[in-house]
Amino acid sequence: MRADLSYLATDLKIAPSTQNIALSALLFLYRQVLRVDFPNIKNIERARQTRHLPVVLTREEVKNLLSNDDLYSCIKSRWTGCDKST
Repeated sequence: MRADLSYLATDLKIAPSTQNIALSALLFLYRQVLRVDFPNIKNIERARQTRHLPVVLTREEVKNLLSNDDLYSCIKSRWTGCDKST
């Protein structure tokens, strides 16, 4: 079981939350359904949480936003998904 959970993290490179869900499901199965102690699963290779800032605007979009005289039109174009030049 330890190998399966480690496989999820190392080979499949799943999100940490997915591995936690799999572990929680196994814990529930063993403890609540089967009513047996869960096997020792120390030293599981855990999926690592990546830390990065989301990219919201490109550098060019920020430049255009800050240099735009008509800020309202610029914001409106972002909401509607159309470009001011079209």
